[in-house]
Amino acid sequence: MKRAILVGIDGSAQSRCALDWAVVEAVLRHTQVRLLHALPWPLLGVPLDPRRTDAWESAQRLLADAERRAAEMAPGVEVTSELVLESPAAALVERAEHADLVVVGTRGHGGFLGLLLGSVAVQVAAHSPCSVVVTGGRTHPPGEAREIVVGVGDQPAAAPLQAAFEEAALRGIGLRAVYAWRLPAFTPEAMVPLVSNVEEIERAARRHLAEALTGWREKYPEVPVVTEVVSDRAKHALVRASSQAELLVVGGRDHDGPLAIPLGSVTHAVLHRAACPVLVARSR
Repeated sequence: MKRAILVGIDGSAQSRCALDWAVVEAVLRHTQVRLLHALPWPLLGVPLDPRRTDAWESAQRLLADAERRAAEMAPGVEVTSELVLESPAAALVERAEHADLVVVGTRGHGGFLGLLLGSVAVQVAAHSPCSVVVTGGRTHPPGEAREIVVGVGDQPAAAPLQAAFEEAALRGIGLRAVYAWRLPAFTPEAMVPLVSNVEEIERAARRHLAEALTGWREKYPEVPVVTEVVSDRAKHALVRASSQAELLVVGGRDHDGPLAIPLGSVTHAVLHRAACPVLVARSR
């Protein structure tokens, strides 16, 4: 099966936003778009052939409308659609095995009813084997400023950095790499020497960020890079940076290892609060 950008469709404003973002991305990547609408069944315990119900006909019309919208936006992009009788999250995660990227809206209705914390967007972002983009209501930053923002952690992961540089290169725009640091815990007795070391801590933070970016800057010399080192919680710094960003890129986990959770606390926070689409990057 040819890899493509997989989009969850349910007719909501957020899923239309996801569709629009996916079509633009498909043009940049020279790939196809696959639309998926999941209709859970049995529906309210009704023992009928689902293909003889109004819900099935409505779902078919929804997908047809989405295909027409995509064709109007980018006539050269190949678009296919699929209607399945499954849980929306499970259907998307299963088909993500054969996708380059999954795109979903932050909230939805119909096939993606009640898309809130712990629901479809979060489940897909947490368990998809490929990278996931979660879009809200805004896909372009206000004004003329255009940049990709990527969060860099204490143990920089390759997947988000690669995805961020790739997206910036595809769009021909700059990249802002954000590293947030905080003072270590201290006692009143240790406060004076700690304060005197703040400048050294910040210098170390800048060195850490520069080292994390070195190889990627060499690989993508055409991408202008701005570095930002801030004394703050990472989630606060990234949400703030997202207000002027075209896309925010984060990793799927805060750290690797046997105790790592599917969706790190920073990623979890920015998915709910970022002002722009969020790309949760994973390596294959």
